[in-house]
Amino acid sequence: NGRDIVLKGVAAWTADERGLFSIGKETSEKTVDLLKDLHANFARAGHCPPSRDFVKECDRRGILLWLETPAYWIDDMQRLARTKNALNALSSMLIEYRNSPSVVIWSVGNECLRIYQSEIQNNLPYFIEAAEFAREHDPSRLVAFTGGFEGTGEENVEYPKLLIDKLDVIAINTYAGINDGNYEPPVFDLNYKKLEMLSEYEKPVMFAEIGIDAVLGEKGFDFGEQRQADFMVKVMKLFEDSLKNGKIQGLSVFALTDFRTPLKLGRYQKGYNRKGLLT
Repeated sequence: NGRDIVLKGVAAWTADERGLFSIGKETSEKTVDLLKDLHANFARAGHCPPSRDFVKECDRRGILLWLETPAYWIDDMQRLARTKNALNALSSMLIEYRNSPSVVIWSVGNECLRIYQSEIQNNLPYFIEAAEFAREHDPSRLVAFTGGFEGTGEENVEYPKLLIDKLDVIAINTYAGINDGNYEPPVFDLNYKKLEMLSEYEKPVMFAEIGIDAVLGEKGFDFGEQRQADFMVKVMKLFEDSLKNGKIQGLSVFALTDFRTPLKLGRYQKGYNRKGLLT
């Protein structure tokens, strides 16, 4: 409504008590209850479009939303079939939710490699086409992509300017600092450096993902609850400091709750992504 706002929230999916994805009304209400308990005003419903019930509940209770087409972890989005599928999903999402007052950002993808202009085959054609498509069909909302600068240390996957020019929001996923204290030089302060580098583009910047794993009751360093708590204290200070100097406009911690995934089968994970603030 013409007023400045700072986005304060988490990446959130509608998962039940077992960590299984659920699209029902009851789970949607409980998820928004948790967001309200955290005093969040924003949720990133990333990686794939959310359920209708979840969006309606956010509409009803005033949670702002980032919605995302399912273009993630794919290094050949430039292929015609993949581009077509992602754009079809984006189109369906735009049609379904463009009248929802909670939706403020359309995202065209997450952590897709090969976005450099120097690569012979890269994903830039898809991202540029998707960003232009979203803006053409809904010029009233912001367009974003996230995945630049992800990593746990010095390694960076940077945004090319050609893509930044098409975006309204520069969003980054960062895990720098999650291994600090584990016999490695501390690198959490690289997050300040990343924000400083992005300030030259004079566009809103936000963390779309920042978080660390923990297991309920675990007291050791790996996956320890205290380690997660200490890390989040540093994240909040980073956010507060960066707000004061105008380097950031939003935060989406990853993630609201632990959730089931076949990609996480380690000793502590046991089939869950353990980055949830809540178990």
